[in-house]
Amino acid sequence: MLTPHEGEFMRLLGTDDREAIKDRVSAVRDFSTQNGVTLVLKGERVLIGSPDGRVVVNPTGNSGLGKAGNGDTLTGILTGFVAQAVKMNTDIFETVVAGVYVAGMAGDVAEKRFGKRVMTASDVRECLSDVFREFESV
Repeated sequence: MLTPHEGEFMRLLGTDDREAIKDRVSAVRDFSTQNGVTLVLKGERVLIGSPDGRVVVNPTGNSGLGKAGNGDTLTGILTGFVAQAVKMNTDIFETVVAGVYVAGMAGDVAEKRFGKRVMTASDVRECLSDVFREFESV
């Protein structure tokens, strides 16, 4: 699994031409299928690509997640989710989609609580418990 932002993704593609990622969905699908990896492309809307060609656009999250440390937070959340999925023999792609969704929800809670201009990665991590509590009540 790879979790680049757009600049890192362009380096993975071997280009500095932004036209290469103008159609983000196609770029993610092509990269994931050609390289046999799950790709989580961070950006305005996070895209998750599967080696089998599926691409999901995550509806949660906000621009406040573009700050330092939030990529590491997302990677930690995804690592925990995937480790559990492997143990439970659950579909990895669907697990990554769920992990990205939950991380984005935590960012949305942090935005409401702190404001996206000042929220930090630590704030997002603290808001994870609120997200999990919300799922428990469903």
